[in-house]
Amino acid sequence: MGASSSASASRKVARLETAFALALAGFMSLALVPSIAQDKGSCPEVIASLLPKNGVIRGGQYTPAGPMGMGSGAVDLPFEHPCLKSDKYPARLSLAVSYYGGEMAELLKMQGNAVDEQTLQNAASEFERSKRPVKTEALGEGRIVYYEYMTDCPVQDGAADGVVLPKVPNVKLKGVARTDNVRLEVELEGRISTALAKAAVSEVFENLKKSRFDKAQ
Repeated sequence: MGASSSASASRKVARLETAFALALAGFMSLALVPSIAQDKGSCPEVIASLLPKNGVIRGGQYTPAGPMGMGSGAVDLPFEHPCLKSDKYPARLSLAVSYYGGEMAELLKMQGNAVDEQTLQNAASEFERSKRPVKTEALGEGRIVYYEYMTDCPVQDGAADGVVLPKVPNVKLKGVARTDNVRLEVELEGRISTALAKAAVSEVFENLKKSRFDKAQ
């Protein structure tokens, strides 16, 4: 009985892996076809719904292939600072999502947290090259790794006037989150406070819980 169950499970895993390979092949062929929507700088609603509402969307795309889907999007974020008068949106958040529909959702479940942990470890290793302290922490339903630092006020924004202006905060961040059928990676980089950077990523993680990729086919 045990051997029969094991064989059945192995066949199911093999079937899912085959379906995943076929879907991946579909993504690769579709990736060779230029996206008209992307060329126009538009963003599909299912991707736009994930992005922070206070930013300016810079584009996005979503490509379904059989029971799966892949998408990406980017948004520039505002940050008010006396040294950033010439740049109202000095930070960019970008994300990538993978949707596992129907039976394929089981494949996502079987992957566990290994892929997410590896993603964060890779980012942490990259960030450590900056020689700045790297922090990893939970954020809502996801996890993030990041580092922060300060830079001098740009000359064009008042530094040459002889006025002492505050330094500008900078953040570089990578995060991961998932639902039962969607895996998301997010990156944020630019001149913005750490608190606002975390708030933007937290908003994305919250939006992910309400996403309906099953309706975006």
